Amino acid sequence: GFRKIAISTVVSWFASGGYGHHLLMKHFLRGWFGGHDLGDMTLLIEELLRTCGIAEPTRLTALVADILEVGDKWGLEMSRYKDRGRWRSKNRPLVPGHILQVFVHNSVVDSVAYGALPLGKLAPHGSPISAWLARQCPLDGQARLLVHPDLFLDPGSGWARVFTHCGSPLYGSAQRLRVLRELDD
Repeated sequence: GFRKIAISTVVSWFASGGYGHHLLMKHFLRGWFGGHDLGDMTLLIEELLRTCGIAEPTRLTALVADILEVGDKWGLEMSRYKDRGRWRSKNRPLVPGHILQVFVHNSVVDSVAYGALPLGKLAPHGSPISAWLARQCPLDGQARLLVHPDLFLDPGSGWARVFTHCGSPLYGSAQRLRVLRELDD
């Protein structure tokens, strides 16, 4: 359920997320792809594009293939994305270890997030998340964050701030901008 509408996250850079070791510190430089049980992640891209109004099969297939090509070109972790209409190289990722850091304003966080156990089940007393986090010292555990357009599409609202970083020296902010430009084309 939650995986179609929420981000699975840990609540701190040093959190174990319930797995007994610091997830980000252990996996940051070499990368880690969770969700092996999700199968073909390309289906999520297709579903997202259909939701955005791209339903014509030929256009949808071509756009998905273009998106996958950008990921392959830039050395992103693409092993969970299956081919769609074009041959794709199956090279080992050159730039693993990406971090998406999201800060949610305290006025809305309880409406869009909850404290979670591994695999997304509500943690004991995990809602409201602000109270759940306040009881922890040190911060540890997982959370689920609803990916609602109102939260992310209006940067002026101040409801969410998003930062990205890659552990690879081959991939910095200039490369990220070039990837985004290629996806926009």
